[in-house]
Amino acid sequence: MEIASVVLGKLEVEGDAVLTFADGLYGFEVIREYVLVQTDATLPFAYMQAKDEPGICLLVADPFVFNPSYEFDLSAQDTQALGNPAPSDLQIWVTVTTEEEMEQSTMNLLAPLVLNTTTKVGRQVVLHESGYQSRTPMFPKKEAE
Repeated sequence: MEIASVVLGKLEVEGDAVLTFADGLYGFEVIREYVLVQTDATLPFAYMQAKDEPGICLLVADPFVFNPSYEFDLSAQDTQALGNPAPSDLQIWVTVTTEEEMEQSTMNLLAPLVLNTTTKVGRQVVLHESGYQSRTPMFPKKEAE
């Protein structure tokens, strides 16, 4: 199937590559189908492209590369909505807000995208009371030693 993207151009994807977010993503609740596009598998970045909206393409990142101590527990409701997956069937991505200077870019650790890679179901979960923020620096400044 061919998908158009303002950011990535024309994409040829397999039908089983489409991820379904039953509740959409925050800010895009009516858009339920996306494709995860990794342009370079060696990099911790990918794009979450809306299947039917060429202008909706979110940069996402592997949060564990930038914050190795990042962890959270899925609620029973979220686990059920994802189809009760095994932990090995899950992928976690976070949305990225880029700035002109890359060092100023942030990631949303408060509301990660959780994907069940077996069933192709996704869910954006909000980690209430976790202490995580929606604009966490990707490259925190190191304190002077």
